[in-house]
Amino acid sequence: VGLDNTTDGGSVGDIVVHADEALPEADSNVVVILPYRSLYPGEAFDVKIYANAHYEIDTFEIVCVSDNSVEIQRNLEFSLVDWTAAAFLEGTTKTTVIGHARDKPDGLLVTDFQHLFTIKAKVGTATSATIGTFECTVNKLSNIYDRYVVVGAAYHLYRDVVRDGSGSGDPTASGMIYFTQENIRGLLPYADHSELINTAVLTGTRAEFKVTLSSLNSLGRFVPQTTSVSCSSNNLDVLKVEKDCSFLFFDGTETNGDSDVVVTIRSGSLTETLDFKVKYPTGV
Repeated sequence: VGLDNTTDGGSVGDIVVHADEALPEADSNVVVILPYRSLYPGEAFDVKIYANAHYEIDTFEIVCVSDNSVEIQRNLEFSLVDWTAAAFLEGTTKTTVIGHARDKPDGLLVTDFQHLFTIKAKVGTATSATIGTFECTVNKLSNIYDRYVVVGAAYHLYRDVVRDGSGSGDPTASGMIYFTQENIRGLLPYADHSELINTAVLTGTRAEFKVTLSSLNSLGRFVPQTTSVSCSSNNLDVLKVEKDCSFLFFDGTETNGDSDVVVTIRSGSLTETLDFKVKYPTGV
């Protein structure tokens, strides 16, 4: 992979660091734009593919493959005005996209990249990987004169571009996608009742009240929070709570009631509280 010296920015190894997300200078090549930030499990993202063949592009065939950390979706985006295109998906990690110009090109020189299509993809919901790979192979890229241009694909990642500038004709190149685990941004505890009656001191049978706990994650989604959480009651003589926050309960050892018992829920640096009024039978 050769260095792209046509754009501004410092270079490290085979990577040219760009100050923005602009495409490199068009020079008979294919550019595949990958996400420039870390993605979360379950997050959807686009992979945009551009090409330049000196003259207007007539046909193309490009195969893209991801590892198991990424799922390629069936839907494909492309300009209905410019192209007739179809994608052939094999499983969830490989797609072959074939396209033809909808109208016969005029045979004009083209100095910019033409947008071919956009692949829709998604990070696996259960992935624990920190880096994924995405590879594309150019099987065919021809212009109006049916001149074939098969060169290494280029990748835009983290504001970096890797491209084949050597003219070696290598039709395959790969890039990386970075992942990060979801961060909890908020907690939402819920109990069906805020006023409880201690019947355990009368029956000798434990009385339980379910607590539901959800968290707001980095994608803005509410999801059940069942791990990395702890709970405590500020008065165990009135109301008790399971340490994993699954239940409030009375076990019959309580000695009184209270108009304001506070249950504290913690997960990492986040804290929320639930307030309860507990009635205690008289004459016990």
